[in-house]
Amino acid sequence: MNLDIENKLIPIRESVLKIRSFNDCIKDGSNQPILEYIVDNLIEPGIGLLLGKSNVGKSICAVQIGNNISSGTKVFELLSTTKNRVMIIDCEMTDRQIANRYQYSDGDFYQFSNDFYRSKLKVNILEKNFLKKLIDSIKLSIIEYEIKFLIIDNLMSIIYDLNKPSLVLDFFVHIKKLQEDTFISILLIGHPRKGIELSEKMDLEDTYGSSYIGNFLDYALGLRKSKSNPSEIVLKLLKTRMDINNFNSENVIILE
Repeated sequence: MNLDIENKLIPIRESVLKIRSFNDCIKDGSNQPILEYIVDNLIEPGIGLLLGKSNVGKSICAVQIGNNISSGTKVFELLSTTKNRVMIIDCEMTDRQIANRYQYSDGDFYQFSNDFYRSKLKVNILEKNFLKKLIDSIKLSIIEYEIKFLIIDNLMSIIYDLNKPSLVLDFFVHIKKLQEDTFISILLIGHPRKGIELSEKMDLEDTYGSSYIGNFLDYALGLRKSKSNPSEIVLKLLKTRMDINNFNSENVIILE
């Protein structure tokens, strides 16, 4: 496997390790801010992934979560959250499609929170230095609009080939650095590998390049249609660093 990073290497003139006792680590950690959920028992600080097949409702679910966070209202009318400014980078839908989706039958439009922002890419992902420009632009937006929660919809629109480990690794190294520098929480939207039937199986092994993507995630959520009721959607907690987070014996929430 060639990660093509040799030309980026710089000489290191000191140790890359910082060694302390476990007791010192715990002491230092106890003096740092307490980690609190963005959405109770579901979305935690750091980098997360919402995984699901096409047309299962990933974007609608992510927008609903974003709007709830930006307005400080309960997610799915069930899970409490703290009000924070939110931005979604929408790589899929046009403004007209968004308007169509959120228009009532009487012609009026749904009113989102004023602290919920939507952005579109202005450049092609194949342009030179695209990833650096993207990260720099996100960082500027975080500062200018005081964004605390970021949604990227979706991974395949940012990384043009999720089967190439070098592209996946490069993206996550940059996005992890962004998250650490700004303390923002990030939710990525992704698709499962081709041939995976989420109605039978749903775990992190379903993602493209799972061994690379999964290692960078603080939490992960899976979304699929119910096998027993076509009108129901199953939201499953696939990974967490905060706690066990059992909603029930299978760690799922049933949505309509």
